[in-house]
Amino acid sequence: MDFNYNTFCKKPCNGIGQLLELTPAALLEEISRSVQFQQLDFNQVLFHEGQEADGIYTICYGSFKLVKNAGKLKEQIVLLSAPREMMGIPSIFNEEKFQYTAIAMEASQVCYMPRKFVMKLIEANPQVLITLMRTVNKIIEEIENHTTLVMADDSETIVLKTMQELKSKFGTDDEGFVRIHLPVKDLANYLCMSKTNLYRVLNNLRERAILQYGVDRYRLYNHH
Repeated sequence: MDFNYNTFCKKPCNGIGQLLELTPAALLEEISRSVQFQQLDFNQVLFHEGQEADGIYTICYGSFKLVKNAGKLKEQIVLLSAPREMMGIPSIFNEEKFQYTAIAMEASQVCYMPRKFVMKLIEANPQVLITLMRTVNKIIEEIENHTTLVMADDSETIVLKTMQELKSKFGTDDEGFVRIHLPVKDLANYLCMSKTNLYRVLNNLRERAILQYGVDRYRLYNHH
């Protein structure tokens, strides 16, 4: 897909678009040519944990789950990423390897900037580094807050607060359902719950007209 700088940078909160807006004019053409787009199908892996961090990604549309190897063939979902969010930044600065596996949760598109051009941007404009570090801090804070939440004793509170956060992050469709394809098994993994316990909580909330759920879809009623 051809890259159109003027169109791309006008998209609100677009991660790589923000970086390009900070690009000095002398570098803009070269940096813009480095940007690539990639289409992914449902359940397709964008990058693997431990793989060399070759660049950063912005989600144009779709959603991703970031998964960490938890040992003994187990994987733990640590973050759900929404459109316009960037992925892969911490790995570039810390260990030069991706710290998570990124898996598309639906048909998705990402915008990619190679690592060497990210570094060129940082050298040319220190504000780029500040922007990236703010994004890193936001990601770390989100993971830490979620980890704190799932350690709570009340399963219902965990589910409701998570749904409120997902609603705020992903938005809702015309029917009021959160805009994310999230199977119960993935939600259970993300919440560190058994599927049996999660179904019990979901059914209880549905019976009390607090939350509605269907096939991979969830909707909080207006009084929540």
